[in-house]
Amino acid sequence: VEPYFSLSWVITWFSHDIRDIARASRLFDAFIASHPLLPLYVSVAILLHPHNRYSLLSTECEFSAIHTVLTNMPLTVPPDFDQPSEFDQYCIDTAIQYMEKVHPKNLISLSRRYRKGLLKPLIGIASEISIFRTPPAWCFAAAAPTERVLDEE
Repeated sequence: VEPYFSLSWVITWFSHDIRDIARASRLFDAFIASHPLLPLYVSVAILLHPHNRYSLLSTECEFSAIHTVLTNMPLTVPPDFDQPSEFDQYCIDTAIQYMEKVHPKNLISLSRRYRKGLLKPLIGIASEISIFRTPPAWCFAAAAPTERVLDEE
């Protein structure tokens, strides 16, 4: 799935998806007072939260199902948070930690190295990071066999 699902997150600072004024205001405060790429890092924090990651990886491998899960992630508050504002603060804090680990000035060179395949040795070392693993071939199939066909095989 291409990252188009998160384009509105970054462009509108999540206000397209989060309609609660208090939540949107907290995010706007953080984005105004920080680095211009904080919305990108918050997007990553939302995607990599264990609950959201599990939801995504347990979704059937079909474009519309995956897209639905991804587009609803900013609205979905994981069960380990009592209030949506706690999740928002968690995402902001986590995004700042990500920003400290992978500085924004390194993102372009890192993405170039990734596209050229120069990071494959590092990805092999970091095998516990499943988001970097090559997806199985069936994810790229134009159509998946039905359950009946799979049972017959």
